[in-house]
Amino acid sequence: MPNTRVAAIVGTLLFFIMFYLSGATIPLKVYPQAVQQIAQFIPLTHVLKLMQDMWFGGSWLADRVDVLALLGLLLVCVFASVKLFRWR
Repeated sequence: MPNTRVAAIVGTLLFFIMFYLSGATIPLKVYPQAVQQIAQFIPLTHVLKLMQDMWFGGSWLADRVDVLALLGLLLVCVFASVKLFRWR
């Protein structure tokens, strides 16, 4: 039966995988092409790209793909939480 300890372990594991594969620690250009393609499915990759572009004077409207990917993920997560969450 899942409990808070298992959730903490799984959450930490997923965080570190996402953190390293998103380009937050090592630039994505260093990774092989296959890893770069996988990184496009990690939300933090899109957040980092938006932050870097805005830091260097860009506009978040210029990165429509990243904004739409994050908004799409937000909608999926909100919908899943509404359907799956139950008070006990």
